[in-house]
Amino acid sequence: MERFFTVDSSEIHVTGGRFKAKSPYNAAVKAARMLFKEQTGKKTKIRFVLRETTRAGEGKSFEYIGMKSTLAQPKVVVRGDSEITIRHAYSVKSCKM
Repeated sequence: MERFFTVDSSEIHVTGGRFKAKSPYNAAVKAARMLFKEQTGKKTKIRFVLRETTRAGEGKSFEYIGMKSTLAQPKVVVRGDSEITIRHAYSVKSCKM
């Protein structure tokens, strides 16, 4: 079953977004990527709270630390006629509220 999540708060004061995923962890990875794109500095760790917004959901909140690391060898992915270079890897770790 697909569930929906949103960023409730973050240490860089960015909120919002709608992330569709089967688990909170998968939505957190998507949210971390968005937060790193929105930031203005060069942080490598961002703490944020993800809240479930599915209609029949419980509305639970989950806190994560998002981490960004630079890949030693960039990956090149071909989609149609264009090439996409992936230079960073994003991961999240659950933490207590």
